[in-house]
Amino acid sequence: MKTKTNKLRRRVRWNRVCLLLLIFAFMMSFAVSALADSTADAAPDCTIVTVGSGDTMWGLIKEVNPDFTGNMNEAVYATCQLNDMRAVKLYAGQKLLIPNL
Repeated sequence: MKTKTNKLRRRVRWNRVCLLLLIFAFMMSFAVSALADSTADAAPDCTIVTVGSGDTMWGLIKEVNPDFTGNMNEAVYATCQLNDMRAVKLYAGQKLLIPNL
């Protein structure tokens, strides 16, 4: 009788694990699609730039927006916020979103 009970318990545990994994996969698919939608919404008013050796944030902003005459510090801050950067450290090959100002 014990073996039947143990088999039933194992089956119930297995079903719970499968159900939890299915719920987790379903939630992750929604999270990924929401993230993709938010990134697609931000892209139309931005330009993607690949950082080259010796490039500066100011230079890249001026390259994308040659007629920009506003406050450059605010433009750098906006670019850092857009790219989730805490500091203005650029690396060759890095991809940046530069806002079209």
